Amino acid sequence: PIFYPLSAVPEPWQPFYCLNPVVGVIEMHRTLLLDGALPPAWLMGITVASTAVLLVVGVLVFVRRQPDFEDYL
Repeated sequence: PIFYPLSAVPEPWQPFYCLNPVVGVIEMHRTLLLDGALPPAWLMGITVASTAVLLVVGVLVFVRRQPDFEDYL
């Protein structure tokens, strides 16, 4: 998502591509700095939702593995 804009991704694949939380952050900065406009709301929605899901999954995995966490370090 850093080297090419979202418009370079084919239209049918853009929703899947936007599941990467970094895409929204990079596109937000690119749009604000280069175009002087706000990024699309759907892109920010997907970014926030995918970040929240990854956060919940990460916390659940950590809590489940916490008793033997020292063994993996």
